[in-house]
Amino acid sequence: MRSKRLCGFTLVELLVVIAIIGVLVGLLLPAVQAAREAARRMQCSNNMKQLSLALHNYHDSNRKFPAASWSLRSCAELTSGGVFYKADPFAKNASGWVSVLPYLEQGNISNQYNYAEAASDAIAGSNQPSSPIVGNTATNVNGGIVSTPLPVFLCPSDPNEIMQVANEAQSEYYGIAYNTNRATTRRGAKTNYDFQSNCSNLCNHWKLFPNKAGLSLFGENSDNGLQSISDGSSNTIMVAETTRMVINGFGNTWGYRGWVMNGLDVVTTNQTGGPQAGINRFVDRFGRTRPGQLGSWGWVGSLHPGGCNLTFADGSVHIVSQSTAITVLFSLARISDGNVVGEF
Repeated sequence: MRSKRLCGFTLVELLVVIAIIGVLVGLLLPAVQAAREAARRMQCSNNMKQLSLALHNYHDSNRKFPAASWSLRSCAELTSGGVFYKADPFAKNASGWVSVLPYLEQGNISNQYNYAEAASDAIAGSNQPSSPIVGNTATNVNGGIVSTPLPVFLCPSDPNEIMQVANEAQSEYYGIAYNTNRATTRRGAKTNYDFQSNCSNLCNHWKLFPNKAGLSLFGENSDNGLQSISDGSSNTIMVAETTRMVINGFGNTWGYRGWVMNGLDVVTTNQTGGPQAGINRFVDRFGRTRPGQLGSWGWVGSLHPGGCNLTFADGSVHIVSQSTAITVLFSLARISDGNVVGEF
């Protein structure tokens, strides 16, 4: 009588199948992650394209671009290089993005904003001006508006908090309403995108700086237009990308300005006058690193592999490599230094 043979896998066969599945998953997972990052980078690029179109529509209506910020009290009022950098007589600590809201399909928010009052009562770290804050940011409509997160200002590749963290929101240098009402629960809404600006904390730096050729397109109380760009709009950075949190200082908010929250500069240095940061520098001047955070305030970079998105004054958006030479970035950052960059 013929015996029956049981069907099934041997232990060796089972282990081989599991090993094959593990190898396939190992090969597939990076591809899935890369596809997801590609989608996030595309969304980020689309956000910056929307911002560039809004800025150009603002320019068409006003014959100039908005200022990066206006009427700061969160700036240092002092003499530097023989120039006295004096603050405006009344402080509003306002971000130029507020002016662009109607062109970002945020007319309902823009219509509520009170341009006669401040958006924050943040002060400077030292040598602060005596300019009084206009309005009560703990209770006025502006403080509520700048606490509103807007998706167009957020890069999906950045996992950092989209609102101010507690120690930042309660700080007299970075918060909305510290001086008026320390107990306020208002927390500023973050941005991954900000104006290319000379990251000086001197009051009215753009207006009073004697060497206009060394300036970026935006600054406090700036009024540049396309006619101001002698190097060509395709060779001039308009908006740069950053992380929502940084190691030294705090990240920028879209609706108001606090201490050292005055834009971004792709060739800025740290406070000790060290080398230019360039793109994607995740180590600060003390050698510290934190996951997903650029080294210092005003630095440019992203969590996209190998570079970050930059928007140019012709409206185009390019992802620019982190290995791009500082000399090239410097020429792209300044509007009239006479150095026209070709391919980069």
